[in-house]
Amino acid sequence: MTAISTCLQCVAYNEQLNRKADEIKTLEEHVLKLAHKLQDESRRKEEAQERLSDKVIRLNDYAIKIREGKNFSVASTVKSIHSLDGKKSAIIYLLNIYTGFINMALRVLENLEEQLQSATDRRPISELSRAEVDSIIGRDLERIHSQLIEKDMKIMELSDIILEKEGHIIELQEMCHEQGELMQAKARAFHIIQQKLLDLGTRTTREDSTETDAGYVFESSFSPLSSLQQQQQKDQRHQNDSILPGHAVVHFKMGQLLGISICLDQIKGFPIVWEFPTRKFRRPIGSSGSPPPVDPSEEYSSIIEDDGKIQDDLDANDVGNASSLYKKKHRKKVTFDLPPRKELGIDNGQEEGDDIMQAFIDVTAENDQLRQTIQEMEKCASNSQNHLSQLHTQLDEMRRDCRNQVLKARASMQGKIRDLEDKISAMNTGHTNKIEHLNANIETLRADREWTLEENARLLKLLDSYKQKLSDAWETMGARQEENKKLRSKLDNDRVLIVQLADDLEEAQQTANILLEQKISVLDDVERLKEALEAQDQYIELLEKDTVIYEEHVGLLRDSLGTSKAERKALIRSKAYEAKLRALEREKEQMNRRSNGKTSFENCVNTGKLELP
Repeated sequence: MTAISTCLQCVAYNEQLNRKADEIKTLEEHVLKLAHKLQDESRRKEEAQERLSDKVIRLNDYAIKIREGKNFSVASTVKSIHSLDGKKSAIIYLLNIYTGFINMALRVLENLEEQLQSATDRRPISELSRAEVDSIIGRDLERIHSQLIEKDMKIMELSDIILEKEGHIIELQEMCHEQGELMQAKARAFHIIQQKLLDLGTRTTREDSTETDAGYVFESSFSPLSSLQQQQQKDQRHQNDSILPGHAVVHFKMGQLLGISICLDQIKGFPIVWEFPTRKFRRPIGSSGSPPPVDPSEEYSSIIEDDGKIQDDLDANDVGNASSLYKKKHRKKVTFDLPPRKELGIDNGQEEGDDIMQAFIDVTAENDQLRQTIQEMEKCASNSQNHLSQLHTQLDEMRRDCRNQVLKARASMQGKIRDLEDKISAMNTGHTNKIEHLNANIETLRADREWTLEENARLLKLLDSYKQKLSDAWETMGARQEENKKLRSKLDNDRVLIVQLADDLEEAQQTANILLEQKISVLDDVERLKEALEAQDQYIELLEKDTVIYEEHVGLLRDSLGTSKAERKALIRSKAYEAKLRALEREKEQMNRRSNGKTSFENCVNTGKLELP
């Protein structure tokens, strides 16, 4: 009884130790989770500080660039700098909030460390009873668990607040980006305006555009004499009215040169520039000589370009707006050089007439080139007509080919239909032959059936006779079986007696073996209990060492939370786990020894049972 009671106490003690080891493991896991959370918070703090520092640096650079810019207006730069300063102050405020949250988390962790320290500063465990140790550990674990839950909730709330602030920072970044784009657009606009002002300040010529007047458009009945008379009238009208310098307009309509109008103002000593669709030449009035020669390729390209523009305008718009768009498209630019008053010469009517005749000759040359282009276009039209006729012939050939293919397909289908009809007729003849053969087989089977019925009647008669003989044999066999039963009952009684005697003998031998085994088992239990008590004492010492190691480990963790020395933590953890593993291995060896002792004892008992008979 004492051995059994000690075994139960050892088992209960082992269970308590296992529970405490599990509780210590959970405590270690919570401590590791807190350490990881602290590392994550510190990493997040560093990342947030880096992001905010980058943003502050960018904003400072942008503010410096804005202050150093020379092309911006003072009011816009001051407003942008004030807005950027306000955004910078908002970002610094958010950074301070982040640092406050992180400091709060650090204070929470310090409180947890103090609580762990107060829990470890009690009396030594060896001086306390088992119930006190259990109650203390249970209370500490419950308190730590509740505190950890509260801290987790606070950390979740802080993370939500951080996410909201990050969203606010992202909005501020977008606002900064929009402000930067706006400032860039203002800078570009200011640069364009400044460039225009510089161009206007540095230019030496003046450009003017006039619109074609209806009086300058001629119909298809064009003659040189009428054009010269009209030109003289226009010159007189311009001299009397003293309007702006003249303009040169070439009027085209639907690919045909219909008219030309050249207006000149007699300006004393002013050089005039004529701009025709094909070329641009500049010569001062009063100088002799003809204008420079014109490249035919340039004339040809310009005529085609003007013709294409006119055609597009006439196709795109309706009839009412055709004339206004036509005038708008054919506004011609006239550029005047404005030399000093001293260089102005005396105008010469004869030279103007020569210039007019030269311009008329140039326009007639352009008209000839235009006619050549029309001829080439007509040739292209004839070529396209020939190509179209070729396409029509190809289409007719394709239609004929399609008809031939359809006829061929019809002929092939008719041949296939005839083949199928022949196959169907052959199949019908084969089916009729098969039906005749099957009818003949049916007749033969009917004859066989009649013969089998007659043979079956004869066999039934024989079966009745055999049944009678079998019933007689069963009766004789039943009498013999009754005799055999009587003999078997006698043999069974004899066997039962023999078995009872053998059982009595075995029971006597078993009682002797049981007494011997009980004696051996009692001695083994005594030795095993002694070893178990020694092992439990050793295990208790190891657990006390483990608790000391864990206390040192907690102290080291507390010291290393602020410094983040990962190598020292890994070394301490490895030492603690190695000590724990050694203790577990020793316990496993003891358990194996116990199991081996039990198995050897059972083997001895089994061998004894086998040797007894």
